[in-house]
Amino acid sequence: ILILYSAVGVVAPLAIVGFAIAYIGRNPWNDRLFHVFALTLIPILLSIFSSPIHDYHFGSIVIHETPFPHYETAGSLGRSIAMIYALLAFVVLIYYFLILYLKSRRRPSSAILAFALGFGVAFAVAIISEAGVVPVETYDYTPYGIGVQAVAISYAVFALGLRDIGPVARD
Repeated sequence: ILILYSAVGVVAPLAIVGFAIAYIGRNPWNDRLFHVFALTLIPILLSIFSSPIHDYHFGSIVIHETPFPHYETAGSLGRSIAMIYALLAFVVLIYYFLILYLKSRRRPSSAILAFALGFGVAFAVAIISEAGVVPVETYDYTPYGIGVQAVAISYAVFALGLRDIGPVARD
């Protein structure tokens, strides 16, 4: 289940890049950047699915019982590459939304701020969790950061009018 969870986690950045490219009105299948992200994903997925044979993606997996049942995964080179891949997808998404924001006559700055803060919180929580500067060092707090990110993006889109800068309401 951990391998499947990790595979879904690295496919999500490709979906984010595809969404960003489609949102600005381009076809992701014809976009060179999308092809680069898709081709880069192949070796990452191979390292995840072949992880039981080697320790390229997970250095080790340990199950802890205290203070509550959870597992700990030690990172390795493959996991670091997957995190850089996700960070690059975030940068691409921000870039495309920035292009839309600058081209739009209506500029909802509070929506862009909420959007960026949501992603910033998610990555900050992932980095802090990976560094072990948390109450339970062996527990991964990243899903909580992603939850905050989802709430922030939903708030930016539906309450603050972020959807008004894209193809939904072309100038």
